[in-house]
Order: sequence, then C-alpha cells, then structure tokens
Amino acid sequence: MWRWEFTVLRGRAAIAQFCRIDRLGLSISAAMIFLAFGSVIAGEPAIAQLTAASCATNDEIPADKREALEHVALGFVQALISFNAEAAYAALSPEAKQTLSRDTLATLIAAGIRPMAPFSDVHAAQIHLVKVATGAPNARALCGSLASPEGWVSVAVKPIAEQAHILIAAQTRNNGWAFTLWLMPEPDWRVAYFQLTASSLVGKTAHDMWDLARSEQQARHDFNAAILYRAANQLAYRGPNFQLGISSEIQKEMQKMQLPPELQGQAPFIWKSSGDEYRVLDIGPIGVGGEIYLMITQEIEPWGADQEADQHNRALIADFKRAVPEYSSVFAGLLVGAKESGGNRFFRTVDDAATAPK
Repeated sequence: MWRWEFTVLRGRAAIAQFCRIDRLGLSISAAMIFLAFGSVIAGEPAIAQLTAASCATNDEIPADKREALEHVALGFVQALISFNAEAAYAALSPEAKQTLSRDTLATLIAAGIRPMAPFSDVHAAQIHLVKVATGAPNARALCGSLASPEGWVSVAVKPIAEQAHILIAAQTRNNGWAFTLWLMPEPDWRVAYFQLTASSLVGKTAHDMWDLARSEQQARHDFNAAILYRAANQLAYRGPNFQLGISSEIQKEMQKMQLPPELQGQAPFIWKSSGDEYRVLDIGPIGVGGEIYLMITQEIEPWGADQEADQHNRALIADFKRAVPEYSSVFAGLLVGAKESGGNRFFRTVDDAATAPK
C-alpha cells in the first residue's frame, strides 16, 4: 500500500480545494486541455441577486433577431478558429477593446486555439435573449425551466434593456468545446465577453462523467469517483457568466463525498511506497484515441538518457497499480509523465490497462 504524505485540508477547506477551477489555465491537469479565457475581456462578476428580467431561449426568440445574434456569434468564433485576430477583434465591443488589446488577442489565439485545431461541427447550441426590467450591476437572470437541472442556466446581466448569451459548440479530435459569448448592442451586436472551455472528453459530456462518478461511488471505487466528479464539474463549467443548472447539483454531491487520501490536500503530493518516493504534480483524465486514460505527472531530478526517466515512470506505474487497482474499471491505461526538476524536459510513458497483471 501507499504511504501518502501531504498537507491535509479538512472539512469544507478540502472540498473547496477539490472543487477549485483554474479559470486562466489548465484544469484537472495539463492532460485535460481545459483552456479558459475567463477575466481576459470583462472580468469576473461577483455572484449577486437575481434581477427582474425575461429570458427567451432558442426558438422563443423572433427569427430575425435570432439569426442576427447567431450570425455575429458564429462569425466571431470562426474568426478565432481560423486564426484571424483582426476579424475577431473587430467583433468586440468598445468596452472589451479597452481591456483586451489586439496583440493580446492574437497571442491568445496563437497559444490557446491554434494548437487544438482543426475545429469541426461548429454550431450555435444555445441562444438566450435577456430583457432586463430593473437590475443592478453584476446581477443574474434564470433562463429555461427549473423542473430539472438540465433545463435551466443562470446568466450574468448588466442593467441594460437587452443582451444575449450564446453558446457555440465545436469539436476537435478528442474533445468537445464550448465558446460562451456575451453580446451587447452597441448599437449593433458586439462581443463583450467570451470564454472557451472543454465540454466533452472523447465524446463523454459532463453528464456522462457525472453518471460514471455515481456508479464508481456505489462500487466503492472512491479514487475513480473523485476523479470523475472533478472531471464532470470542470466539463460543466462555462465561465463565471454562464452557469449550467447541473453544475450546482454536481457540486452538492461532491461536497458530500469523503475524498480518498490520494486526492486530499494540495499538489504536489508526496507518495511513498516500498522505499520509493514520488513527487506528483497533477493527476487527471486525458482523451487518447477515443479512450480515456489517466495522466499522472511527477517531478524527478535531471536525468541523462531518457531510459532513466522511463524507469522512474514505470516504477510509479507499478506502485500505482498495486495501490489503486480499480483504476482500470474506468481508465484505458496510464500516461505517466516525468518533468525535469529545474528544467524543461518532459518524458512520457504509456501503459495500457489491458497489459496490467491480473
């Protein structure tokens, strides 16, 4: 068995750390490719009271207005994924341009979007037109039906008469993506805020991950359940201005579960087994070839030949399999990466669950 050494966060502090979302970088792990541009354009509003507003969704919106909104939103996203920074910048609102420079947008496209290309099946998945009667800065409105968590979203609104939130869906090789846009009339519709988040992993959505997490929890596979709940929570995230109804339900269940010792505290984790010590920087799921693997990144001392790094990785793989054998009920294998301490080198070792000793 492992002997885990870590800084333990107890009670709600542990849950808060477990549920945390890194909104400006990679979440779960680098493997998740969970890229978010939150706070880049408009800043994250504080959660505030609901405001007096009406919200029309999709076909409830008059056809001419819906088409105009969809045209602007799709045009902006197509500019992003075709790396046309000039066209994307032209679609921004004057307020957004005060916060985001043309050069910064070009850098975001080059560093965050181009590596994931090509994108396919780009389409408007949700359109919400909000009309505000009275309100305050940083208020929110509910759109849809509260009959089920899947039926509603909560959106940020400003105290202006009319605004829209649009979710554009897209697909890359292994992941689904959601471009969440907040549009304002300037007087023509312009993009005041946008965020890009992962919405599925090799075809599995937040709801799919949620269902898997529940099943693994019932099977008392606490490690798998914790990883899957975290993945579901992050796949349901659409930024601070657009909250899916299922997000709060997933987080409620996460707050009730007892975290396994492997995932308590904060990274880096120090794992010890049979005299070996591993400094684990992060751990989480990655989509590879249509399958979900578990990626673990460890930090090791500088190595000479790559064979040395591979040996370190294989030692971690062997000890991990002995400590958490149930991982193979969900994950197709392990991708263990060695990051060089104080350097930039990285070596990855792949181990398929099918080759694990029974």
